[in-house]
Amino acid sequence: MSGVRQRKAKTLQDDNSSAHQGLKYAHSECSKYSNSDKFVDRPYSLFWLCSVIAIFLAFFIIWDDSSDCWPCSNSSCSSFDVVSVRSHLINVTNMGSRTAGSIANEVAAADYLRNELKLIESVSNKTRLVVSLDEHRSGYSSFRALSHVSSYNNVRNFALRFHDLRAKGGNESKLAFLISCHYDTAPGSPGASDAFVNCSVMLEVCRILATGLFILFNDLIFLFNGAEESMLLSSHAFITQHKWATDIVAFMNLEGAGAAKRLFLSQSGPGPSSDVLLEAYANAFKQPLASVLGEDLFQFGLVPSDTDYRIFRDYGLVPGLDLAYIQDGYVYHTPYDTESRISNRCLRLSGCNILSFVQLIAKDERIQGFIKLTPINHAETLLRVSASGSPLGRNSVPPLVTRSATVRNVYFGLFGTFVIIVPWGVWKTVNHLLFLFLCFLIFRARRLVYVRWCGFVAALLVQVITTLLGFVFSVVLGLMYHHYGCRMVWYSNHYNIVGMFVLPVVWWFVWSQTYLFKIPEGSVFKFLGISNRFSRIWQHNALDYFYSLETDF
Repeated sequence: MSGVRQRKAKTLQDDNSSAHQGLKYAHSECSKYSNSDKFVDRPYSLFWLCSVIAIFLAFFIIWDDSSDCWPCSNSSCSSFDVVSVRSHLINVTNMGSRTAGSIANEVAAADYLRNELKLIESVSNKTRLVVSLDEHRSGYSSFRALSHVSSYNNVRNFALRFHDLRAKGGNESKLAFLISCHYDTAPGSPGASDAFVNCSVMLEVCRILATGLFILFNDLIFLFNGAEESMLLSSHAFITQHKWATDIVAFMNLEGAGAAKRLFLSQSGPGPSSDVLLEAYANAFKQPLASVLGEDLFQFGLVPSDTDYRIFRDYGLVPGLDLAYIQDGYVYHTPYDTESRISNRCLRLSGCNILSFVQLIAKDERIQGFIKLTPINHAETLLRVSASGSPLGRNSVPPLVTRSATVRNVYFGLFGTFVIIVPWGVWKTVNHLLFLFLCFLIFRARRLVYVRWCGFVAALLVQVITTLLGFVFSVVLGLMYHHYGCRMVWYSNHYNIVGMFVLPVVWWFVWSQTYLFKIPEGSVFKFLGISNRFSRIWQHNALDYFYSLETDF
C-alpha cells in the first residue's frame, strides 16, 4: 500500500490561486478574441454578400426565363387558329394609327370589325346558340375623370352577345359576363399590343364559341370599343347607355402597356365575387403572371394611367379582372408597338388562356348569384361636385365603391407555375405572427448574450439611421442618373437594374455596416468620439462570465 499515492486535500489558498489563474486566462482569451474580431467578422460578411448576390442573380435568371411564353399543350384549345389571329392583327395594324375620330378608326377599322363579327354571327345560325351583334352609337354625355370632366357624343362600340338555348334550365335572368378590349390607338402608334392583339384573340374566341362546341350556362358579351385612348369614353358610353349594360354582373378587361408576352393580372374585384373570378383565373391560365402589388399601386394613384376597369367598376358597379401586357414597356404608345414583336407562341398562350377562362366562367352557375357592388356616399359626392359648378348628372360622377380590405385577396404568381390566393384577413394574421416570431428571436438572442437595454436601443437606432441614409443614397443615385440622361437605360434591358440599382445599394449597406457604423469602432463613432461609450454598453464582460463558470463548478 505504500506505493499508492494519496491525493492532497485542497486548501482555500489553492482555490483562490486557481480562480486567479482562471481570471488571467479569461483576460488573455478576451484580449485575443477582441484583437481578432476583424479577422472573425470578415468571413461572415463575405458569406452574406455572396449569398445576396447569388439570390439576386438566380431571381433575374429565373424571372427572365419565366417571362417568356412557353409552349401551350392544352388540348382544349386545339381549335384555336393562331394564323387567323395573326391575319386580323396584320390587317388592322397596317391601317396605321387609329385615333378616335380618324378615318382609320371610324371607317377602316370599324368596317373590318363589322364584317368579321357578322361572319361569326352567321356561323351560329346552324346551332341553338343565339348570337346577337349590336353596333352602338352613344348619345351625348359627360363624366368626371380624376381632376377634369370629359364630354363625348357619337362614340362607337361593337358588342357581340352569346345566349345558349341548350343550357340546362336556361339562363332566364340573362345575366352576362363581359369581356372587353379596345381597337383605337394612341397618336402615332399602330397599337398592336395596345391593344388590337386582344381584339384579334377575342375574334378567334368568338368564332370558336359560335360553332357550338361548348354549352354556355351564362351569357357572354364581347365588347370592342373604339375610344379608350381618348380618356375611356366608349366604355363609359357602353356601361351607362347600352341596353345590355344592366345584365352584366362581372367582367374581364384586356389591355396593353408593352409588347405582348404574357398577360399580367394587376387588379381584381372588389367585393366577395372576386373569389370566383380569381379561382377561375388560377384554374384557367397556364403560366400565369399576377401580383396584388399592381392593385395597390393603382389604388394609391402611383400609376399615371387608367383603364376601362375603373369605368366598369365605378359606373357599372360590377367586379372584374384587369389584365394587360407589360413586358418591354418602352414600346408603349410609340411607333414601335408593331405586330412583329408578338410571337406566335405568345399569341397561342394568350388565346388558350382566355378561351379556357371564358369556358369556366360560362358554365359556372355561381355567376348567377353575383350582385351589384354597393355604392357609398353617392349623394354627398354629387352635392360636393355640384357646388363646384361642374356639369352634373347621376352618370357624371362615379359613386364611391366599397373596397374593404376584409373582402380582398392577396394573390401572386410563382414564376409562371401557379397562383397563390390568400384571403386578406389570413395574410394579415400571418404577417402579425411572423412579426411576433421575429421579436421573440431578437429577445431570445438578447438573453443568450448579455447586452444592456441601452445597447439594444442604440443598435436599433443605428439600424434605423443606416436604412434612412440608404434611402438618401438611392435618391442621390437616381438624381445622378437623371442628370446624365440615363435614367431609363434599364427599361430596354432589365439586367441593367442589377448594375444601376441593386449592386450600389448592396455596396452601401455592406460598407455602412462594416466600416461607417460598425459597433463600436466604426469610423463615424470614432469621429464623434463615442466609441468608448459603445464599447461599455455592447461588449459583455467575459471576465465575470468566466468567473461565474468557475465558481459554479
